[in-house]
Amino acid sequence: MRPTCVGVHRFQRNQSVLKTDLIILTVGSTGQTHMAMMDAPSDAACQDAAQTIQAILSKNDIPISAMRCGETGLRLTEFAHGYSEEEMRWHYRVTVKGTALEDGFAITQVAPGTCEMSGPDTYCTISAQHPVED
Repeated sequence: MRPTCVGVHRFQRNQSVLKTDLIILTVGSTGQTHMAMMDAPSDAACQDAAQTIQAILSKNDIPISAMRCGETGLRLTEFAHGYSEEEMRWHYRVTVKGTALEDGFAITQVAPGTCEMSGPDTYCTISAQHPVED
């Protein structure tokens, strides 16, 4: 008889301890939803960053689909400005929760062409930010 492991948790690769992040979903020039994720040291810092970024994007007529602060274990490369469409080659399925900034989100990396939207709060996104190992 083989031994059975009880209570073993498996983490998805690139997932570990939760951290606070700001997720920003915008509409790109091709109509595709772009995703950017930024680290935040706290919920309050996340909300402050969201207000600043919303003002900048609005001033530059960049349509915002959604913004949320929340916790995730997914680690991505650091956000930077000025990515080209060709660099937007990482695909994520993002579900925003509730209607308020602090209501959170869920994010999963997906293979190109496999994302399925399950409702109006789910987005199939592209990003230049890619997963990193801890």
